Amino acid sequence: LIDSQGVILDINQVAAERLEIETASAIGVNVYTLFESEIAAQREAKTAQLVETGLPVRWEDERQGRFFDNNLYPILDDRGNVTSIAVFSMDITESKQVEERLKTAAAAEERTRLARDLHDAVTQTIYSASLIAEVLPSVWERDPQAGERNLAKLRQLVRGALGEMRTLLFELRPSALLAADLTTLLGHLSEALTGRTRILVEQSFIGASDPPSEVKIALYRIAQEAFNNIAKHSEAARVEVELRSEPGAVLLTIRDNGLGFDPAKVSEDKLGLRIMQERAQEVGAQLEISSERSQGTRVSVEWSGQPSDRTTPQDGESSRAVK
Repeated sequence: LIDSQGVILDINQVAAERLEIETASAIGVNVYTLFESEIAAQREAKTAQLVETGLPVRWEDERQGRFFDNNLYPILDDRGNVTSIAVFSMDITESKQVEERLKTAAAAEERTRLARDLHDAVTQTIYSASLIAEVLPSVWERDPQAGERNLAKLRQLVRGALGEMRTLLFELRPSALLAADLTTLLGHLSEALTGRTRILVEQSFIGASDPPSEVKIALYRIAQEAFNNIAKHSEAARVEVELRSEPGAVLLTIRDNGLGFDPAKVSEDKLGLRIMQERAQEVGAQLEISSERSQGTRVSVEWSGQPSDRTTPQDGESSRAVK
């Protein structure tokens, strides 16, 4: 317990030991004299902030290799003036170390995942493209029509590899993910899917309003999970992606003509359905997944809320297919 000038009024044994002072002799000592100058100045500033506002103050700092969670609480008189300040400090070094280890492990896991994705998707796609490029001159010489078909495949593979690389770069640079508009993000996912699986993706973008960042990221992740399911399980030949947007409302629909599935017989964890549902719930969107055997699958997510700051003066409509 200190006064507004930092003079110790009362202290417990643990605090005295930490400050390397006897309990009995600590009373009346200015607490700031027990710290190094930089830490003392910081604590004086925190105390002045509390005295000025009359509100509790909390901060973390490091002293001699240990981390502390510090809290100041005002004790007020009948007129609301600060008469003294209760000081609580907790050593959180161990929890900080655990937090740092978890961050390091998460970063390593993410690097491993990105390396795996790079190998599984991009490397194999580029390898296939290089094989076609090597035989293309001789094929073209024998059969120009077959050469044109191979050239179209080569173009598709290169576009797919580019889409995969851009997607991976977004994972490495979250700021770029936030800066891109939703149509661009869906376009990269579509090109990556086509390059990886040869599935035709038809895109229809109606309206040009961009939703808030958190909504955009949620829709992007849902589309990413839906595309992964299509690539792994659907055996589809065509996918339709439709995005309808206006200020304050977005509807994203992804349809495929693949095998489909019986929702009653597939757990949510199996196809990442729970992940998509959680993404939608985080932003208050409604997710609907419908599917039947041999009838394909439809994923629809609808969000409505406050109009986004990023809108264009006029809504437009565009439709294109990734071939």
